[in-house]
Amino acid sequence: MVLAALSAYQLNKMKMGSWLSKDLGNLRQIGLAVSMYATDHNGLLPTQYEKLNGGKWAPPYWSDQIRGYVGLSFWGDNPRLVDLINRATVFKSPSWDNNHYISGYGCNTFVISDSPSSQPEAVSVFRIPRPSGTIMACTAACPSDLQQGKFNAQWFFRANSFLADPLSTSSADPMPRPAKHGKIAALFVDGHCGPLDLNTVASDRTVAESYVGSGKF
Repeated sequence: MVLAALSAYQLNKMKMGSWLSKDLGNLRQIGLAVSMYATDHNGLLPTQYEKLNGGKWAPPYWSDQIRGYVGLSFWGDNPRLVDLINRATVFKSPSWDNNHYISGYGCNTFVISDSPSSQPEAVSVFRIPRPSGTIMACTAACPSDLQQGKFNAQWFFRANSFLADPLSTSSADPMPRPAKHGKIAALFVDGHCGPLDLNTVASDRTVAESYVGSGKF
């Protein structure tokens, strides 16, 4: 009985470690794709969406804009088609019950701009003061979903909401959050990736501001 319990524990631990490794590997590839995109666009990063159309976000979304750099050519606003294509790509996280059809990883809206205008203004990578300390994308979810036991990935996170109340459990805004493996899998602007503890990031305002950026790039 004890051996069986230990085996189940070890298997679960191995599974969680595998999921975290997969998330970090996916994010590294996303980072390479963003770097190539920026090189081709004079240092400008992708934007969260291309424009507002009738008050609604319109594609290509941030993941669409880098698809060509990860071997994909299709993008669109048909959730079912995009989801089918994303299932076997770097945009699919194994660590959530449900991935968002646009991406299983959330972009930082201070970096991958979501300026509330008809066409967002792209951020230049050269204007970001601490690329090695600023998250570009990570595992993200709505705290209110997690509170209800719903492990649903989000394709962006609200940096302002996170800075205002990083440990919130009631916010419906997407924020950086640990996935099922217990870590925030994060991609930084300089391209390196690593696991983060939510409490470590949230406990120090200076650290939190460093990780999400000032929003004044």
